[in-house]
Amino acid sequence: MTARRTQYQPTDPNVVFLNFADNRVPEFKEVPNKDWVLYGEDNKYPDRLLYLYNKSSKHNAIINGKVNYIFGKGFDPGQDAKAIALLNSCNRFAEGLNEVGERCAIDIEVFGGFFIEVIWARGGGISDLIHKPFQQMRVGKDAGKFFYKQNWDVYNRDKPVPYDAFNPNIRTGSQIFYYKEYRPGVMYYPLPGYLGSLNYIECDVEISKYHLSAITNGMFPSKMIVFNNGEPTEEGKAKIEKGFKNKFAGAENAGRFMLMFGSDPAKAPIIQDLSATDLDKQFVILNETVQQEIFSGHGITSPSLFGIMTAGKLGEATQLKDSYDIFKKTYAEVKQRRLEECFNYLVSFAGVVEPLKIIELDPIGFQLSEAGILAVAPRAWILEKLGIDPVEYGEPLPAVAPTATPQLSEVNDNLKNLTGKQMQGLMRIARKYNKGELTLEQAMLMMATSFGLNEEQSKIMLGVTEEPDDV
Repeated sequence: MTARRTQYQPTDPNVVFLNFADNRVPEFKEVPNKDWVLYGEDNKYPDRLLYLYNKSSKHNAIINGKVNYIFGKGFDPGQDAKAIALLNSCNRFAEGLNEVGERCAIDIEVFGGFFIEVIWARGGGISDLIHKPFQQMRVGKDAGKFFYKQNWDVYNRDKPVPYDAFNPNIRTGSQIFYYKEYRPGVMYYPLPGYLGSLNYIECDVEISKYHLSAITNGMFPSKMIVFNNGEPTEEGKAKIEKGFKNKFAGAENAGRFMLMFGSDPAKAPIIQDLSATDLDKQFVILNETVQQEIFSGHGITSPSLFGIMTAGKLGEATQLKDSYDIFKKTYAEVKQRRLEECFNYLVSFAGVVEPLKIIELDPIGFQLSEAGILAVAPRAWILEKLGIDPVEYGEPLPAVAPTATPQLSEVNDNLKNLTGKQMQGLMRIARKYNKGELTLEQAMLMMATSFGLNEEQSKIMLGVTEEPDDV
């Protein structure tokens, strides 16, 4: 018998065609009756991106972590008085330049660009730099025009506010400075860097919705109970169902159930299991896949950098430092440089001469040996890291052998300019050495770097009259 391949036609009633959900690349279209370019088919694509940012825990953590590493501790104004003033307040809302800059960094990571309203002063300089929420801005069809509207919903009848593009040759009124990251083949609006993982980000949101609904609705039906002693009245059915719910259903009990009523009194009640025993395993696999694809879409090699722990990876300090260095070189520094370029260009029209630099954030810390730290660290840093509280430890100087007495004058010359707190810190080092918490080399190195004592003077302070055999 030869198998035949059946050719199904779209009109075949036995065939069902399934349309799978997909986050398509949005279209940026010009329409005849609008002065602006539609941002997606419904003109609300940025609202969709904002929704996913707020609802996906993994996606949210990665974006917030990226912004934290990119913008660091904010702009360093140096000694420029104009820059210092802008950091305190750069617009009429008393917002500082760091506040505006951080918002722009968030917009870059969520949407791929940012908008800043620039208000010119009468003298030709810039008086205000105001961050404009990205989802509320639209690009005009005519070059050099932008439009602002708080809510672009089709039912909102408010008219968009038009703005001219930033032009330093026409220094009047309000203008819009627009930055968008380059992507080949895309005009008008940017696309986010994580575009390729949007399906998985939305899947992460839907998984959380499913689990929440399952719990709040008493889980999905796990049992079907058939009563074969006749069908009661509607009131009787409701009473039986209410009794079962009160006793068995809900998050703390066995889950939901399905009741059915038959009419054969000869048969006993039937209980059938409807639960999928491996459903939990399926969700574990799905969650792991979604998580990995979101990481890939964001270019993340070490989720621990963003506060996301993965099974089997403990995130040792050395590995985290290497991962951070890679992320910093391949991602953060590029973003920092572009952000610095944009803001340095703008503040130059406000009279700032010295270029702004972003103060980098290194959350991992240095992994140096004790000897290396003691050799290069400043005195105040060493005391702080050792937890030395000079005021708390007011102990007497260690005993000094009589043979060392002639050299005490040299020690006194080095110590006479120390403050009381510094002297107590010096005694703390001697105390740690006498307790065996510091080796002789460590104690002497600390005294040399922190208090300027030479080898002989340090030995006198430590009460050492001869070299120990083990040194």
